[in-house]
Amino acid sequence: VVGWLPIVSKDTDKEGKPEFVNLEHVIWHKAFLKLLELVMQYSKSGYSHNCYDKIMCWLFPILLIFSADYEEQYVLYSYTCLQSDIRPFLDV
Repeated sequence: VVGWLPIVSKDTDKEGKPEFVNLEHVIWHKAFLKLLELVMQYSKSGYSHNCYDKIMCWLFPILLIFSADYEEQYVLYSYTCLQSDIRPFLDV
């Protein structure tokens, strides 16, 4: 998603100053809102897409967000590592 959002050109004189930071936030949030509006529209009505195998599919996009604090991420990562025999830092 972040790859679709605009990049504000950096001006070394203004970078880090409150007005420039606010400008970046306004541009980013307006662009993200526009993207969400499109996703909301298509998630309700769907859209037809001609797949690679020449079959017409009716798609309904959704936006999934994984949000967790450090402890929850650590537990999930540890559990995933234990299940897949990847043990980079676990002493099990």
